[in-house]
Amino acid sequence: MERKKHGILNGRVKVVTFGQVCLFLTLLVTWHVSAPAHAQAEPQVSSAPAPKRVVLLYTYGDGLPAYQKATPAFLSVMTAGGINLNDLFLEYLDLQRNHSAEYRQRLADSLRYKYAKSTPDLIVAVHTEALNFLLDEGKGLFPDVPVFSYLVVRPELIEAKNTGRRILIRPQSLDMKGTLEMALKMFPQTRRIVFVTGTAEQRLEHQAKRDFEPWRNKLEFDLTSDRSVEEILQSVASLPPQSTVIYCNVFSDKTGRTFIPRDIGKMVAKAANAPVFCLWDTLIGNGPIGGSLLSFEAEGTYAAKVVLDILNGKIVLTKPVTTLPTSKTYMFDWQQLKRWGVNENILPKGSVLVNQVPTLWEQYKGLVIGGIAAFLAQTLLVIGLLFQRYRKIRAEASLHQKTEELDQFFNVSLDLLCIANTDGYFLRLNAAAETILGYTHDELMARPFFDFIHPDDLLRTQEAVSIQLLQHKVIHFENRYRCKDGTYHWLDWTSVPVGNLIYAAARDITDRKQSEEALRESEARFRATFEQATVGVAHVSTEGRFLRINPKFCDIVGYSPAELLEFTDRDITHSDDLDADAKQINRLLRGEIRTYVLEKRYVRKDGGLVWARLTASLVRKESGEPDWLVTIIEDITARKEAASERIQLRNELAHVQRMSSMGLLSSALAHELNQSLGAILNNASTAQILISKPKGGDTEFGDILADIITDAMHAGEVIRKIRAIVKKEQTKFEQWNLNLLIEEVVELYRNVFNLEKISILLDLQTDFVHIRADRVQLQQVLMNLINNANEAMGESFSKKLKIRSTMQSPDMIIVSVSDSGTGIDEANKDKLFEPFFTTKKDGLGIGLRICRSIIEEHGGRIWVENNPDAGATFSFSLKVNGGESE
Repeated sequence: MERKKHGILNGRVKVVTFGQVCLFLTLLVTWHVSAPAHAQAEPQVSSAPAPKRVVLLYTYGDGLPAYQKATPAFLSVMTAGGINLNDLFLEYLDLQRNHSAEYRQRLADSLRYKYAKSTPDLIVAVHTEALNFLLDEGKGLFPDVPVFSYLVVRPELIEAKNTGRRILIRPQSLDMKGTLEMALKMFPQTRRIVFVTGTAEQRLEHQAKRDFEPWRNKLEFDLTSDRSVEEILQSVASLPPQSTVIYCNVFSDKTGRTFIPRDIGKMVAKAANAPVFCLWDTLIGNGPIGGSLLSFEAEGTYAAKVVLDILNGKIVLTKPVTTLPTSKTYMFDWQQLKRWGVNENILPKGSVLVNQVPTLWEQYKGLVIGGIAAFLAQTLLVIGLLFQRYRKIRAEASLHQKTEELDQFFNVSLDLLCIANTDGYFLRLNAAAETILGYTHDELMARPFFDFIHPDDLLRTQEAVSIQLLQHKVIHFENRYRCKDGTYHWLDWTSVPVGNLIYAAARDITDRKQSEEALRESEARFRATFEQATVGVAHVSTEGRFLRINPKFCDIVGYSPAELLEFTDRDITHSDDLDADAKQINRLLRGEIRTYVLEKRYVRKDGGLVWARLTASLVRKESGEPDWLVTIIEDITARKEAASERIQLRNELAHVQRMSSMGLLSSALAHELNQSLGAILNNASTAQILISKPKGGDTEFGDILADIITDAMHAGEVIRKIRAIVKKEQTKFEQWNLNLLIEEVVELYRNVFNLEKISILLDLQTDFVHIRADRVQLQQVLMNLINNANEAMGESFSKKLKIRSTMQSPDMIIVSVSDSGTGIDEANKDKLFEPFFTTKKDGLGIGLRICRSIIEEHGGRIWVENNPDAGATFSFSLKVNGGESE
């Protein structure tokens, strides 16, 4: 019993039923389920195994009746087995109506392209031609994926092929012999059999001849493969007595026309003046009596079970071709059995009957039983009425409770809920409407809701209401409502019409709209920044192809945007810079770095080279996979040319400074050379005396010559070292033993230390340390620091010089030169390495500046600290290469 809830609006009585309230709440739940994606809960990460994907290749179009029976049965079993329909891919190849090789090849190419990135776990081929297509034109399509094919004719031909695949076959077996036996059992007087096939079914006609061989001399067989459909219908309509028709299939006739076999079967059954049997379950209920049939529904069910067993690992294909056994189903139309007077008792056990009409008892047993039970019903009527009254009271109480519960739910919703009529008035509103719009309940109910709508949205809203007059629901309709404070709020409506009432729910999406507008403005600013940037900007795919380029980058490389979009970054990068660029990109893609900066050369369209400072960052997808790169390209050609000129000038100045440094060494070198030359002269004089004697000692003479050679080589080595230092040549980075470089400089200053009475202490790293450096430049730094130390110690009573090397880290070593001089004024420590700053009376202030430039070019730094007791220590750091050249 329905209770009605009344409300009064402007003097008019409006009725809201409990059923309408239920409908409204159903709408509310549906609306919440379909709420925008940003309002949904975060998806949960599933640990379930990867879904199994199956591709089904159908020989014919999807309108084939056989498929309309087999496919639903197949899908039903698959979903019951836990397979998602989204993981089943149905491809109707339509090969019967498209015979050309070109069509088949294009179809194969289309499938290769479609599934290039999504390899299935199993391929199912339905009917023989789909399997042949997969083995011929689709030879390279999923070569390692197992294949299951059902409704296959002559599987032995497949077994004879060397396909290289693993195939499981369920043959298509038509029980023509069993159907003929059943026909003769029902109509033993039969003398003539008309076997109906089309032109394309000659294979089935040949099978019929083989199966009917035992009756060749007992019955007359009439075959129709050489006739048109009109001739077939004419022949079956005028059959002589004692005739029976067995309809097989007609896909096409001698005129070349193609048909749906079921349609022709219905026409044959309707036209024939003799009983018609069939071989397929698609014709049951369309005129034929039936027979030993191939049930497509049963085949679809069986195929799905086999597919599930393969996917679950219960069936493992180890041979190239495996053939499954077939089955048959006796199926008959009960109406046709009665029409032709066939006794049901002769049907095989387990036969399936369709269209069976219930017996008289089955039709009217309810009335009979009702009449018998009438007396009992009258007896129980009073009890029933009392019980009904009791239930009515309980139902009314329950309805009242449910109505109150629904009212509470209606009023606690944060979204605007309402019931309105098609005249434009609200009939009921929840509290959220007052909260969102700012009006009181009475203010909203007193005026048509069109009065609150933004003028620009009014026409669209009226059209939406008109649509609901036709009883069509509206989902996610957006418009603006004016609030009491004069502002407008965007609302997203979902509504369902019921008669003249509209049940609607709306969500306030003002914040979302404002965010979308801000996003559009941000995108506009980005486009302006991108286009007007004073540096080159390019978006590049992970394969290196340009996706988007700004005008400045085109100016830098001299190509148009259209030309660059046909290139990759490698195409315009100088060949000497390709490896360094590729190395950084690979590190970026592997996640080792977030960004990288690289100086490289681009080859302009006119053939010129342009130096660029490239800054690249990687943009990733939500899944974390690399998507594309943002690259900033700054033209640094002018800076590079200036730097090259600066380095050349620095080298010239360094050479001058090296030449001036030789002044300190001149007296010591002269003393050392004089010692060697004096020794040579003395040994030569002694040799001259020995030669003048009649019997000179050969042994003494040999020793004198050896001494002369040794002294001459020593003098030559001194001169070689001096030439190496003062020689003017380009910077040349090579692998050097750091200890050897230091010891060579110390050896060069050995006489200086002796003359100046300087105590030298070497404390070098015991392990072999190799660096990549320019030998002359690095030794110049050491010479400069030693010269400065010597000058700082001046007339000190105790002159001590210490050269030390220590490993700061596995890839960094520190070299320090300490003296016992006067030390450095703390106010001047930070100025020592500035150009033209000097504390010497005759100094130029370029020595330490050159040292700093050389060390920084070697990837290190140089600094100075005062010693705790006396003097100062100059230190510099160098990168260690571990003996391997870069």
